Amino acid sequence: MRRPFSGPGPNTDVPEVQMAIRKTISRIDREGIITDSRIEVGSLVHTMSGEQISMPTLCWRWFSGKFRSIDDPLELDFFHFLILDSFSLAFNHSCDPNCGFRNLLDLHAIRTIEAGEELTFDYSLNARGIYLWWKMSCLCKCGAKTCRGLVGTIATLPDNAYDRYLSIGVIPKQFRISRRLAIGSWRLGI
Repeated sequence: MRRPFSGPGPNTDVPEVQMAIRKTISRIDREGIITDSRIEVGSLVHTMSGEQISMPTLCWRWFSGKFRSIDDPLELDFFHFLILDSFSLAFNHSCDPNCGFRNLLDLHAIRTIEAGEELTFDYSLNARGIYLWWKMSCLCKCGAKTCRGLVGTIATLPDNAYDRYLSIGVIPKQFRISRRLAIGSWRLGI
């Protein structure tokens, strides 16, 4: 079943903020999203939107060459993905992001963001560890001092990064169990 998906209704716990965000050329990769105004920590920055599809549809489209990269869909749960609209797709990854998901689709500021900054989130937080084979098809280009060099699943995050994200509440609930089981130093995403 294909249908547009724009996420849950408004969240009353989110501060009301007037802000302007826009797509532009990115220093990280191709296009990016920047803010033209200061964004306070906790503010809703953007709600991801696009087309919700199932795992079989994702596989069919990937093998048919229907989208740019297998890295592009946003994982919602084990069986559902969001093919992001062009604006939502322009948010880049950073190993030291300024945004994170407080729920399934709402991207919030995890620190104060100054006007002119590119808005980023850590892609590893939305890739379930059960997909042990998945890593981004290119090396990380975020340029952060703490850059991991490679973007993988939530199971590949260093403990300090995982603990930090957990403490600020930006690991979606459906991904929090992804680090409980381990074989040696490898965490299983189940």
